Amino acid sequence: MNKAPFIATNAVRGFLAGAVTGATLTAFRSIKKIRENEITPQDAAKEIIRESAILGTATGIGVSTVSLFGRTGLGSIAAIAFVTAGTRFGIETLLEKESISKPIAK
Repeated sequence: MNKAPFIATNAVRGFLAGAVTGATLTAFRSIKKIRENEITPQDAAKEIIRESAILGTATGIGVSTVSLFGRTGLGSIAAIAFVTAGTRFGIETLLEKESISKPIAK
């Protein structure tokens, strides 16, 4: 049986769920920061897009990984959370290293 369509469908669903969750949580945090004049609305928009992409990608990878191994039930939720957290950490580490390695334009 070909599991590829099943895994791809779950990956897209996971990505969308993670992206919406990341955007929503970041938007609420950003509203508070904008009201307190900590960030500009433009910086808030950048942060919302960044977090949405990171969490969406991490969740999509987590869901597709668990789908690949056919886990179900409570074990699958724990596995998705574990893989998603690890993936998110990896993505943020790579992005941080990328921004550190770039020279600052004057």
